[in-house]
Amino acid sequence: MESSTKVLRCNACGRYFNHVNDLREHEDECRTAKAATEAGRRELEREDHEPHAQDDADAREFKHGTRRAS
Repeated sequence: MESSTKVLRCNACGRYFNHVNDLREHEDECRTAKAATEAGRRELEREDHEPHAQDDADAREFKHGTRRAS
């Protein structure tokens, strides 16, 4: 069984991914859906600029989504 590291996080929904290609495939549609509302756009802006730990039990930093904050 392959271990699950899930070090990549979608900034739009918070879902974790093991592989950058999986995140990229998910991220475009997810961010578009989130940006459809004013509240979603504000949340995306906040999430794109805020560092996150991987989870409550593991404080190491993880890689954000494939998009860079502007």
